[in-house]
Amino acid sequence: MSHQRDSFVTKFGIVAAVAGSAIGLGNIWKYPYMVGANGGSAFILVYILAVIFFGYPLACSELALGRKLRMNTVDAFHALGKNKFWKFVGFLPLITMLLITSYYVMITGWVAWYFLISIGGQIREVPATTLPADFYKNLFSQMTASIPIVLTTSTVLLILVALVNARGIKKGIETCSKIMMPILFVLIIILIGYSVTLPGFGKACAYMCKPDFTAIKPSVIVAAIGQTFLSLSLAMGILTTYGSYIDKSQDIRSISKQMVIMDTTIAILAGFAIFPAVFTYGLEPGMGPGLIFMSLPQVFLKMAGGALFAPAFFALVLLAAFTSLISLFELLATYLIEKFRISRYMACAWGVAILFFGLLLCTISQRPDSNILVFGSKTVLDIFDYFTNNITLPITGMLICILVGFRWKTENLEKELAIGAKKTASLIEQRTFDILIKWIAPPIIFVLMVVWIYSAS
Repeated sequence: MSHQRDSFVTKFGIVAAVAGSAIGLGNIWKYPYMVGANGGSAFILVYILAVIFFGYPLACSELALGRKLRMNTVDAFHALGKNKFWKFVGFLPLITMLLITSYYVMITGWVAWYFLISIGGQIREVPATTLPADFYKNLFSQMTASIPIVLTTSTVLLILVALVNARGIKKGIETCSKIMMPILFVLIIILIGYSVTLPGFGKACAYMCKPDFTAIKPSVIVAAIGQTFLSLSLAMGILTTYGSYIDKSQDIRSISKQMVIMDTTIAILAGFAIFPAVFTYGLEPGMGPGLIFMSLPQVFLKMAGGALFAPAFFALVLLAAFTSLISLFELLATYLIEKFRISRYMACAWGVAILFFGLLLCTISQRPDSNILVFGSKTVLDIFDYFTNNITLPITGMLICILVGFRWKTENLEKELAIGAKKTASLIEQRTFDILIKWIAPPIIFVLMVVWIYSAS
């Protein structure tokens, strides 16, 4: 490349940034209700196995691919695949990022609004004549129907993300990640410390730690592997982009291991922070995405110290979502910089404009009286979520495995992974990588995609 590329400086900075990309709404919002809907600790056990056998090898592959080529995702796929088909494949993560970020920033805006009203106390102002369940359902509906509220909170967040990215990898993303990730860990430990005092903590521990092996069904395995892709930011182009800014002196296997451990730890800790309250106050653990917006506020209303617990909880979710938005935004910024040879500041300004359009579509379609519906009743969020989760993510994941395993060759992957490593991987680990990436992951991902599409239709 003709321009000077920025790079990460410290290993902690790299791990914090990569883990920050992975730790997001998927861990703190989606993971607990996925656990609840899929058999509790049985799902956790299958998820951990999926992370080890799918998440870790794919994370290594994407980071190594990025470092080897030091290009944006579109050019990296094209350079390695050496034909137009692979250039088209390189656009898939970019398309996925645009669709996911359009609604992800909107949902983060929802979280920001709940954080603000929990600090102000409005979240606890339930009229005596109104049932709490009805109050919080109406509160959520009123917020999503209010375009000014959602656009204001979401746009402010989008601009803040762009300002971080505009400062570059070292001064922006790495510095921000090194500050935010420790705060995130402290917040979740504080929340768990409070949850330990609740009567339902013992029941939550049993639910999280005693697997019921009869609950491990094909649907649970499918859900666990799908959650692995979402939680670790696999097949989104994020890890390939971050990999392109990693120095040759760094050990990618070690970085991948630490990222996977941090991400999985946060996801499990989120369960220990949330489920004690769920069991204490008689909620259903698998009640779905409405858990944090409509159900948990009822808990915060009842619990002693709820006035402090609520803002701390929404601060945690907001922080996790913000770090993920930074990584999603960087994928677009890197592409714009290298494709159009523009400054990072200009690329970030264009990024805000592009994503604001997607945010606007998603926000307007969430209104109850919206005319922006697809296939009769689907909102833009529903379509974007369905298309990315069921089509572009699994296809990209499968094709990355094929690209690395058969075009680049796993022996070349091993050579790249050996650069900067303190010790060479064992032959067993190398052989396992080769088999997983070439022969196991692609067909399993294909089957998953078929199952996802069939079950979602």
